[in-house]
Amino acid sequence: MEQKLSYLERTFPELLDGVEFRTLGEVFIQFSGMSGVSKKWAESGNCKFIDYMNAYKNLTIDVNDLKNATVKNLKQHTLQKGDILFTSASEVPNECAIASEIEDEIQENIFLDDHLFALRIKDENKNLFCKGFLKFLFRSEYFRIQVKKVVRGVTRFYISKSDFMNLQIPVPPLNVQEEIVNILDKFTELTKELTKELTLRKKQYEYYREKLLTFDEGDNTVQWKTLGEVCERLRGSPITATQMKKIAVENGNIKIFAGGKTQVNTTEENTKDFVIHNIPSVIVKSRGIIDFEYYDKPFTFKQEMWAYVGKENILLTKFLYYFLCTKTDDLRRVSEKMGSMPQISLNDTQTLTIPIPPISKQNEIVEILDKFEELVNDISKGLPREIELRQKQYEYYREKLLTFKRK
Repeated sequence: MEQKLSYLERTFPELLDGVEFRTLGEVFIQFSGMSGVSKKWAESGNCKFIDYMNAYKNLTIDVNDLKNATVKNLKQHTLQKGDILFTSASEVPNECAIASEIEDEIQENIFLDDHLFALRIKDENKNLFCKGFLKFLFRSEYFRIQVKKVVRGVTRFYISKSDFMNLQIPVPPLNVQEEIVNILDKFTELTKELTKELTLRKKQYEYYREKLLTFDEGDNTVQWKTLGEVCERLRGSPITATQMKKIAVENGNIKIFAGGKTQVNTTEENTKDFVIHNIPSVIVKSRGIIDFEYYDKPFTFKQEMWAYVGKENILLTKFLYYFLCTKTDDLRRVSEKMGSMPQISLNDTQTLTIPIPPISKQNEIVEILDKFEELVNDISKGLPREIELRQKQYEYYREKLLTFKRK
């Protein structure tokens, strides 16, 4: 691999003469997600669709993981092999226009989620790119820097699609594209194998967690209550993305959560006007990537979010966290039905029913799951670090190989 990289680095200056720059509008047509949707995520429907998370999480689309939907009119844009899908909106600018490619053959009547948009190569440009090149190009920092110029919004961000189509991309000779894809595919394959191993171990843990947290409704030692009945709800602070950037401190002792993966550390001095919580809590990440996090150090969060603490002598907060983790997929399905980006409402969690076994039983379950989680982490100790290193290595070479300068 090193020999090929050296070859490319030596040869690229001579090949730059063959690199064209074309606008997206010249090369592609753009189309939006499905319209007239009456239901999504149902057991059945008159079509299938590629959902937001499938596109967001994967470099290439998993065409075997398609959800059901019903649309009023089947005569609208359906997806094809080679289409590039993009996230259209997010809680933070960096998550807009995250790209994923359909590389495999795909069935008929497969639609695009209404939280996504897509590009399709015009017929006259079919031979401009080799297979796999675009999936790497559209996730490269080279392209992401351009994307940031057409992101709009203040507290919620979206892509200006007309401006997006004026962005320019390089079109290097096909032999250069093929060499780049060959190199980067090897990096992603190594990462994929490690990630698969880690995923299998996590699934084993999730299986046992599900078993421990499944209760018979006829068990008279267990009460069933809504979260609103057994939890104290914590409120956030009016924090903007601009403020977060200004007050971020790498080693700060207070964490600010802002939905999805977005969080920064800061200091007490920077948060005098914010509501700071210092009690073990479950943070509800309610927009973008729906998730939960148990946190037991000082923190605050954007006011669009919320957090829960179990009521004393009724519900252990850590037990609540483990239970909510079993409901993540259900809530993500609910989130896809909301507006222009995945999100859940306060009512979706407030009315969620939770089993309340005796405190002694909750303690027992928490202790088992804490130990199991620690064991899984120990077994997998080297994998996350190895995956991170491989990912950084891949990103380094991706940027080296996909940065083209005009002469």
